[in-house]
Amino acid sequence: MEAIRSTARQHAQQGESNAAEKSFLSLLERRPQDVEALRFVADCQSARGEHEAAVGRLQVVVKMIRNDPALWVQLASAQLAAEDFSAAATSFRHGLSLAPRMFVARLQLGMALEQLGQAHEALKAYFMAIESARALGRWQDDATTAPRLRDAVKYAINYVNKGRRQLFRGVLDPLRERYGSDELVRVE
Repeated sequence: MEAIRSTARQHAQQGESNAAEKSFLSLLERRPQDVEALRFVADCQSARGEHEAAVGRLQVVVKMIRNDPALWVQLASAQLAAEDFSAAATSFRHGLSLAPRMFVARLQLGMALEQLGQAHEALKAYFMAIESARALGRWQDDATTAPRLRDAVKYAINYVNKGRRQLFRGVLDPLRERYGSDELVRVE
């Protein structure tokens, strides 16, 4: 079995994902709970748009390994792609509880929460993603943002800017009604 694993890894290192997947599938026939094989095949399935199948494989893995944040994020990403937003949010939160500095996972959590109609929670997740990334020198501009994330990051920044203004207005509206707009000029 280690020969099959070695062959699969070699194919993967050479960028031959189809051959690697076949080898890992062969390994799974002999060892249905092999973590490395399950994760690799799940990645291949996700890449092909077979998100539900990927989720199924990854759920097997998280039952065996509960404390790997990257695994939880891998599962959550597959759930997000499968449009199971509630499950994705739960999995992202679990992964983030294990590794709070994963700013891309926070960005994805914001996406899931927004899809669930939880605007305030999405705002917080996006804000924390942006702040965490920027604290590490990332997402400052296009040069510090991975090309595949640029649109999502720009969206999150706009969402936070718009949401922050609405949040502040919501806080000030009762005061404005009670004291009038003229009295709140300095606060605003």
